[in-house]
Amino acid sequence: MHIPCRVASCTPISVSVYRVILVPVNGQPIPFRAGQHLQIQLLSGEFCPFSIASSPRDNRTIELHILNVPEQESSRQVFETLKQPTIMVDPPQGDCYLPDTPVIKDASPLILIAAGTGFAQMLSILHEVFARKMSNPIHLYRGERKAENLYSSEHILAWLEEHSNFHYIPVISEAGKDSDWQGRQGLLHDAVCEDFDNFEGAQVFISGSPAMVYATLDVMVDHGLDESQVHSDTFSYAPR
Repeated sequence: MHIPCRVASCTPISVSVYRVILVPVNGQPIPFRAGQHLQIQLLSGEFCPFSIASSPRDNRTIELHILNVPEQESSRQVFETLKQPTIMVDPPQGDCYLPDTPVIKDASPLILIAAGTGFAQMLSILHEVFARKMSNPIHLYRGERKAENLYSSEHILAWLEEHSNFHYIPVISEAGKDSDWQGRQGLLHDAVCEDFDNFEGAQVFISGSPAMVYATLDVMVDHGLDESQVHSDTFSYAPR
């Protein structure tokens, strides 16, 4: 059953990413689990999926992070749809979400790996991790081509101050010689494998393009990771 929503705001948070806030027209909350996505019905009638960035405990509004690529017809359709006073969305879905606490042992590291707007999915998972007061070691690896694309980091900075078990590793793939970037450079999966001698007990969540997800998976499996420890929506919508 489709849910009518009002687009409460659509504001740029980086050069090419917009934060979109949806509010159900009927005022009822939209239940979801941390890491799930919903689909927006475009003016063409097709549905387009977007990861939910907000906390499942605050589900009277839904936050999405949407990349704007004006030269792409699909992107233009999305933003034309968002100009409408009311849009239709499918209920949240997806099997890549943070499982119940008893499933994850207290000592198990959680490794969250996100490229681009895949950060939205990890942001929702982190909201829930900290709401549950989980004591697990939490490692967020976040990849962007340029440092200026590291949008919406205010939550991350606050969590770093509040939680000693939280570790944030941004990785820039194309910093360039003239960049002021002093942090990690290269590919996300290389950074993860440099930091972990083994992945015993770890639960890994990966969000990005199918090519990025499978490249990351293959390198980490070669480094000793078992595929059963890995969670990604890509496995459902783009199986290989």
